[in-house]
Amino acid sequence: MVVTNPEYGKLCRRSIRRVPCSARSRLRLLAFDDWEDVDVPRRDERSTTTIFISRLADIVAEAAKKAREVGRARHLVFSEGMPIESLASRLPQLAIRDAHRIHVAREEDPESISEILYRLVSAMAQPREAPTILDAWVEGEELVLISPSFERLSVPLKKLEKYIGKTKTKIRRFEIDEDGRFLHWPHADAHLGWEQMMQIVDPTTAVLAKERSGDFNRRYGAAIRSLREEAGLRQAAIAGLTERHLRRIEQGQQAATSAALKSLAKAHGMSIDEYMKELASRCS
Repeated sequence: MVVTNPEYGKLCRRSIRRVPCSARSRLRLLAFDDWEDVDVPRRDERSTTTIFISRLADIVAEAAKKAREVGRARHLVFSEGMPIESLASRLPQLAIRDAHRIHVAREEDPESISEILYRLVSAMAQPREAPTILDAWVEGEELVLISPSFERLSVPLKKLEKYIGKTKTKIRRFEIDEDGRFLHWPHADAHLGWEQMMQIVDPTTAVLAKERSGDFNRRYGAAIRSLREEAGLRQAAIAGLTERHLRRIEQGQQAATSAALKSLAKAHGMSIDEYMKELASRCS
């Protein structure tokens, strides 16, 4: 990650500290005071992904030249309340011809910016079988999702009606899980993740999704259950998790979120790293 202002550098470091220590080795952060100071060493590894994180106001004429030096980089840009005219004048300076290499986020306050940065960092450090959700918004008659790899998915609101209703104002009032695993509509108590959205758009993907993620969730849930039972902990005794929520995780009906895993680790008297390593050994 290449950050082009010191404020975002601080927010990225804070996000990285929230990632389990065992996963941080996948991340490298380079923070600069502005675009003109950016100096990114060329890397030949094909597996390396470079993401520039900037304010719209940061982008200067020098940006395109420096971005091209690292190949097909992606750009996460925060508009921070700048007028729409600024998009037309500044984004062309990045010389990006592929819309899937850039995302302009609407977040303006540090807390909201920090949330989207954590979803990005978490996905880069801990890749998952199913894409997570970096950002989401309603655009016309569609709900648009973007993944941390900048893949886009458009879901017609009409197809979501049976899950979240028809009221447009309520449809826009969703929350994004801290790890980006799902969107939550409080008024309908609905939780929908990327794969579920894909299935809603194209039901033929449902079977493939179940084959890919269902087995993993079952094995992971079984590992969580066996470790809990060995420790003599009851399902109802895990602070921060309801008995019903934990039962669904252990039965493989629901993926375990970061918050759920932290609650379980605490109940076991383990650090999150110790708990994750124990689960991984039981799933192997």
